[in-house]
Amino acid sequence: MNKILIVVVLLILVLSGYFYFTKGSLPLFQKPVSKEVMAIKEKGSLVVGSDATYPPLEFEQEGKIVGFDVDLANEIAKNIGVAVEIKNISFDKIFMALANNEVDLVISSVTINEERQKTMDFSTPYLNAGQVIVVDKNNTQILAVEDLKNKTVGVQTDTTSKVEAEKYTAKVKDYPDYDKAKNDLLQGKIDAIIIDYPAGISMSQSSAGQLKAVGNPFTSEFYGVAVNKGKEGLLLQVNDTLAKIKKSGRLNELEALWFKR
Repeated sequence: MNKILIVVVLLILVLSGYFYFTKGSLPLFQKPVSKEVMAIKEKGSLVVGSDATYPPLEFEQEGKIVGFDVDLANEIAKNIGVAVEIKNISFDKIFMALANNEVDLVISSVTINEERQKTMDFSTPYLNAGQVIVVDKNNTQILAVEDLKNKTVGVQTDTTSKVEAEKYTAKVKDYPDYDKAKNDLLQGKIDAIIIDYPAGISMSQSSAGQLKAVGNPFTSEFYGVAVNKGKEGLLLQVNDTLAKIKKSGRLNELEALWFKR
């Protein structure tokens, strides 16, 4: 019994000394760093693949790649303790670059789906990129999908947007691309457009204030950070960052910055 008491007293003295000299600033029990995260630390940078053609998530501006996803990549790199390097890779080649370890992560408006999950792992979702409605800036009648009844809605052919539009109105007009739909909306030839949330925000941002996106996404199509299978330590690090910036409100700040209405 006396031996146990001595051990307890010694443990208390050790812990007291630790907190006195470190002021509690050093973690008592550090999580082990995975080999893949250690490799990133040793090379000094987190290499992220991104197809910089999709504002406001990733695009080129004044010779730099910027956007919501780029800022997210910076947050992950900061959490690891390294700089970030963005590699601009076309979307049709970006997953091969990941598989070949040319990049550590892919952060490029990648929708999480079952087919992709067969060959790569994904972080927890960081953005709902579902469908939204875009209307004329002066339109006060269309506030939600229920208001689309008997309205003429423009969509791109063979897209999720068309499938969703047909649930709410019989007057669906197909377009080969959204530029033509945008022009018709500006000219009052259609009442609204259904489109992916990021593309809808980009459309309204580039309309010189003539168009607006209405409400939040009314479908769920989540984006995630893509990681090579077998790199659980790196995936944990990414998810740790996402959890931290969600809790702190930083993720909401980034969305408010890049998805201005």
